[in-house]
Parts: sequence; C-alpha cells; structure tokens
Amino acid sequence: IEPIGTRHAGSAGVWEAAQQLYRTPRAQAEPVLKAIIKTNTHAEDRCAASHALATILFNASENLTTPEAKTDREEAKRLFMDVITNYAGVTIQGFKPADQSAAMLYEMENLAIGCTVPEIEGKDATGAAFKLGDYRGKNILLVFWGSWCHSCHYFLPQLRELQAKLKDQPFAIVGVNSDILPELKTFLEKENVPWRNFADESSTGPISAVWNIRNWPTLYLIDAQGIIRAKNPSVGAVEEMIRSFPAKP
Repeated sequence: IEPIGTRHAGSAGVWEAAQQLYRTPRAQAEPVLKAIIKTNTHAEDRCAASHALATILFNASENLTTPEAKTDREEAKRLFMDVITNYAGVTIQGFKPADQSAAMLYEMENLAIGCTVPEIEGKDATGAAFKLGDYRGKNILLVFWGSWCHSCHYFLPQLRELQAKLKDQPFAIVGVNSDILPELKTFLEKENVPWRNFADESSTGPISAVWNIRNWPTLYLIDAQGIIRAKNPSVGAVEEMIRSFPAKP
C-alpha cells in the first residue's frame, strides 16, 4: 500500500486501488488517499480517493460523540459533498460515487443518533398498507433483515425472546424485509415471526435504498417520540435502554 502513496499517487489508474482502501486500517489508508487527492490530476482517481477517505472517516466516527469523531464527521461530509459537486459525471465500474455520496450524506444528516426518524410507508406481506408512524408512542426496534441473511437467522430467536420480555412495555419490533413476497410469506409462517414487516422485496428496495442499508441485519432503536436513540445495539442493550426510558412518552 505504501508505494501507492509515495511513488504512484499521481499516476492514472490508481482509482482501482483507492476504492478498495476503505477496507484497510485507517492508519495505512489515510495518508495514501490524501496523497492521491493532493497530487493526482485525473478525475476518476481523485473521485475514488475522496469517496474512500470519506467512508473511512464516516465509519471511524459513527455513533461516537468525542470531539475527534465530530471532526471526522465534518471532514467526511466535506469530502462526500466534494464528490457530488465536482465528480457528478464520473462512473467507476458501473456506479457513480456521486450517487453513493449523496446517500451517505442523507444517512449522516437524517439517520444519525438524535435525529427524528423519517417516515416509512409501505405494505406488509399481506399487501396491507401501514406506516412507521402508526407506532408513534411506542419505542420501536426497526430491523432491516432477510431470510437469505445468515446473521439474521441468528437474531430472530433473540428478537422473539426480547419481544416476550418487553410485553409489559410500550415497545414494538418492526421489520423491513428484503425477500420477494412469496418467500417472505412462507418464511414468516415457518419461523413464526410475530412482528409486522414492510415488504421491501429486495436488498435494494425503496426503503432500504433511502436508508442506505449496506449490512444485514441493521437495527435502529427509536424512542416513543420518534427520536433515533441507537444504531445496531446488541439485543441486551435494547432491553436495558427500553427499561430505562420514561414509562410514558
């Protein structure tokens, strides 16, 4: 990795390496990406490096409240906006980093802890329409999941147990499921899933796309006033937090 930053940062075609560096430890990736951004004159390379560095800073700061995390988030926003503004026409391997950056910015500004949760409207497995707002007044665990997701299978028994434990609380689990409808109906019956689910019908369905879901399952804990209180908490942490919330909204 190091020679990319020291000898090849200005070379055309380093975008392929740059876009992979968001998976690399920050201490190694950050100086290389900054070198590409500073010295490279090719749009694809600068775009890929800016997007990768913004992603690293976002991941490093997500759900943290330290001054360092705040600084990282602000720099991530600046880099994502730079991609949107200056590289809107760049396409890399069939995807536009500008579109991905816009989704990340939406997540940072609307789906962070402390934000009022956006409304979700859709249909359940039976085709009946409902809204997330129907549950206002209850604490909600919003779960993005699919039957194809092995980690989701691990969570299902825990979520059933959690719902039973909190039956005396103003609490509801609401799912956003990515299976196609026939598979969803069969799975819900087979696994005895007791909570209502939006049928998004794809991992890139309209709800998952707006919420910029990149990993399954993804969990959001929303309080009775509609404020996002946690992202991807453990099931044990959800129970503890729910019991600590005020009894009445």
